[in-house]
Amino acid sequence: MQFLGPMQLSRLVMYLPQFVRLFYRLWTDDRVLANVACNEFGVRRVWTQAALMARVQAGNLEPAQLATACTKLAGWGYTFTTPSLETLMRAGALAGWSANHFPLKQALDQFATARVAMPDAVILAAELIVHIYADTRLRPTRNALIARLLDRLAARPGGREAIEALPRSLPIRFGLDVIGARELADAIRGWMSRSNGVRQAFSPSEATEEHTAGA
Repeated sequence: MQFLGPMQLSRLVMYLPQFVRLFYRLWTDDRVLANVACNEFGVRRVWTQAALMARVQAGNLEPAQLATACTKLAGWGYTFTTPSLETLMRAGALAGWSANHFPLKQALDQFATARVAMPDAVILAAELIVHIYADTRLRPTRNALIARLLDRLAARPGGREAIEALPRSLPIRFGLDVIGARELADAIRGWMSRSNGVRQAFSPSEATEEHTAGA
């Protein structure tokens, strides 16, 4: 007030909304709130993952911290968080590589949803499997991890067909590790056999026949 006269203050008030729209963003993960801010006030928004990625690019946040944050966001069900190999590996480390613990359980559950396109989900699953097999410390738990991953992937349309085709790409992904590729191919075939056995045991036709015979 001491340095600005009435004319300058009136212009400041006039142009302040434009200044806010140009240089500020609403940080929110609420889609409804974001739509209201955009449609009613012309304010664009930024979601948490994008804001954290911007901090990494500005040098104010370490990439490892970003991976940990995105992993927890995925575990909490944030819609705009896209999974990556780094976040999946971080989720495994935070969960002690137990498929039933947060945030690895939630990270693997994403493979059962349409949040990730099927081709991307298959590629990401293959990369995760290769990294799990490359870590000898995970040998005691890797079969359970692979089974949970395949279960989640098979829960979506086209998932089983994608899993059936997965062994054909393993030699390329494993490179010179022929033994690892063979062990994984055997593990996938074992999963397919067990899965087919469960499906046959609970097939609708057999259930109907059993009900009819009992009647």
